Amino acid sequence: MRSILLIVDHAHLTREMTTVLKEVFTAASFHQVSSKQAAFFLQTHAKPDLIVYAPRAALGPMYNRFCTIRALAVKAKILLYAEFRSVGPCLFDYLAAGANGLLSTSSTTSEHYRALDTVMRGDSFVDDATKRELLALKQIKLSEGKSNALDF
Repeated sequence: MRSILLIVDHAHLTREMTTVLKEVFTAASFHQVSSKQAAFFLQTHAKPDLIVYAPRAALGPMYNRFCTIRALAVKAKILLYAEFRSVGPCLFDYLAAGANGLLSTSSTTSEHYRALDTVMRGDSFVDDATKRELLALKQIKLSEGKSNALDF
């Protein structure tokens, strides 16, 4: 039986993820905790197969908790569930620390399914909206660099 752990500190989480998780993993045990409770949960329960982690904008304590969670659940696949617009570039720190994928809370239902399937197979995933935002950010940075390079 698979075990799913949903770690969220705010009620802003969409119902869509919870619904999709319960549909995809019908025979799984499903737990929801805050990031403060996650380390204790992982020390006292069986290790999950999948962790869906919803970080907030601040890196500090949330990132440290994430690193602890990653260390306690080494074999678990981790899917970040956040908006790039609100959480921003710190998501790259989470990916570098061992998250397997990134899914926006505003993603379509089909992307939710695709993200879960991809991450559970062991591959990495970044949703389409986040890719578009990253490309737009990169274009802005490039255009700023070109205009600065032309200034003597």
